[in-house]
Amino acid sequence: MQIIAYTDDESSVLLAANSSIALERKHNCKNDYDMTLKSDEFWKPVVTTKQVLAGDDIITCVILDEEGDWEVLGEEDFEDDDLDVVSVEDILALDPTLALLPDMVPGQTCVRTRPEEAWTVES
Repeated sequence: MQIIAYTDDESSVLLAANSSIALERKHNCKNDYDMTLKSDEFWKPVVTTKQVLAGDDIITCVILDEEGDWEVLGEEDFEDDDLDVVSVEDILALDPTLALLPDMVPGQTCVRTRPEEAWTVES
């Protein structure tokens, strides 16, 4: 893995490469901004389900909540004890198609019905 980091000013950049996944962050950290999962810090926590992590459920819903936290969920119903936390890097390694998410702002949700479909912003 290669990491290049610069100061957190308006031209801040954090690049990390892990196999074929490139994680980039190129924005002003002091303001609200459009963001994608691949542009967030690779160590940032992501809430998902054990079913998604085990490969028993496909990822069909990505939520960027009002606080800027990620939830990556499948189509199956789940209970609170089914939730787990992984990093952005881990969830992108599990499903590289998450790198194709459109820009999102806090409070938005993206959905799809199958992994080969494009993501649609719902709200």
